[in-house]
Amino acid sequence: MSPTLKKFLITSAFASLVVVIGVIVSSGQKPVAQTPAATDLPAAEATATPAPVTEQAATAEAVKPASPTSQPAQAGAQPAAASAAGTWTARVPAGMTAAAKASDGSLDPAQAPYRVDYSASGAGIDRIVSSEHWTTSDASVSARKGASMNEADHYTLVEARMLDGFSVPALAMRAVEIDGTFTSLFGAVWGADPARPGSFMTEIVDPSGKPALRISRSFSRVGANTANRYLLTVEHAVENLDGKPHAVRLVQYGPGDLPRDPYSVLEVRRFHFGYLYPPERDPKQDAVTAHGQMYERGTVVEQIDEQNSVLWPNDASKEGNFGLVWYGTTDRYFAFAVHGPDLASKRLQAIEQVQVRHNGLAAPGDEIFAELWGPVTQIDAGARVATTMGVYAGPLDPKILEGVEPYTGLRLGELIVYVMAGCCSWCTFSWLADGLLW
Repeated sequence: MSPTLKKFLITSAFASLVVVIGVIVSSGQKPVAQTPAATDLPAAEATATPAPVTEQAATAEAVKPASPTSQPAQAGAQPAAASAAGTWTARVPAGMTAAAKASDGSLDPAQAPYRVDYSASGAGIDRIVSSEHWTTSDASVSARKGASMNEADHYTLVEARMLDGFSVPALAMRAVEIDGTFTSLFGAVWGADPARPGSFMTEIVDPSGKPALRISRSFSRVGANTANRYLLTVEHAVENLDGKPHAVRLVQYGPGDLPRDPYSVLEVRRFHFGYLYPPERDPKQDAVTAHGQMYERGTVVEQIDEQNSVLWPNDASKEGNFGLVWYGTTDRYFAFAVHGPDLASKRLQAIEQVQVRHNGLAAPGDEIFAELWGPVTQIDAGARVATTMGVYAGPLDPKILEGVEPYTGLRLGELIVYVMAGCCSWCTFSWLADGLLW
C-alpha cells in the first residue's frame, strides 16, 4: 500500500470519529482507471474563432473584463500614456507563413499522454486532449476492452475559453511592454514553421515599419517513453534588432479555471503556488513548499470583486521574500500548472506576477482568467534574452507528481489536497495524516 493511500485512509478514519455528519472528499485522489469522475464529465469543444458573448454580467458589481486585444492594466500603476499608443505594432515576420492550426502528440497512449492543438491566434494552445482519460465511465470501459474510440470520448484537459467576445487559447501571448508602452500580441500576428508544430515568431516594428524586436516562443514535448512524458516546455526569446536598448516585459495568459464539474455539489477548484524561502533562510535553495499558498476559488472571486487583481506576489509572499517556483490550478482530478524549467533552476524566472480577471458572467458561465507577467528586462542592442518554463497538464496522480522528476523535486505533489468537506469544510487534515503516518 502506498504512503499516499495510507495517508488518505488514516485521514478518513480520523474524520469519521470527530464528525457525525460529513462527507470525506479527496480532491487529489487519482481518477478511477482512466475515468476523470464516477459520473460523466463531458468536455466542451473549444471555440477557435472569435464569437460574440451574449450572456450579460449577473450584477452591476461584476468586474468588467479587459479585451484580450486591449492594453493590460498594471496593478498599482497608471497605464501608459495614450499619446504613446501606436508606437509599436506586431506583425508576421517577412518571409514567414502566418501561423495556422497545428497539432503535436497523439491520442494513442503508446505514443503520448495527450495531443496538443496549437492555435493560430496568440501563439497559444486551443486544446490539450488526453489519450488516457475519458469523458464517461462507459467510454473508459470500452477503451480498456480495446474498442475503437472517437475523439469526442477523450477527456479535454485544457481548452480555449471565451473572454469579452474572443476565444482565448491557453497560454496565449497577451502583450509586450516596451519602454513602458504595451503592444498587443494577441491575434494573427504570429508566423510559424509548418514543420515544427508549436514554434512561433512575431516582429515588433516602429511606425515606419522598421523591425525593433523579434519575439519567438517554442513549445517542446519530451519523449513518449520517458517517465516524465507529461512534461511540456515553452521557451520565450526576445531579440533586439534596432540598435537601441529597450526595457521589455512579456504578458501571457496562464492557468485559470479548469472546467466546472456540473455533477459536483461542492466547488473543488483551487489556485496554488509553490515557492522557495529566501537564501538567508534556505541557503541551498532546494526546499520547495506550498504552505499557506492555496486559495479556494471563492476566495479568489472575492479578491477580484474587491478590485485586487494581483494573486502573486501577495502580502505573505512579499513579507517572506518567497521565490516563485510554480503556479497551478486544480479541480477534483486534474491540474494545469506552469513551473520552473528543471531541478537546477527551480525558480520560475519567467514569471514575476500573476493577475486574475473575471469574465463578468453569471454562473455557470462565470470563469476566472489569469495573466502571467514577466519581469522587466533590459535588452541591449543586438542582444537576445531567453527564458524557459515547464507546463504540466495532467491527472492529480501521486505516482506522477510525487514519484517522477522534475515534479518530485519541485514538490508539485502539493497540488494534491486531502480535505474535509460538507459540514466540516474548514478542516484540512493533511498535517494530521503526515504525523500519524510517521
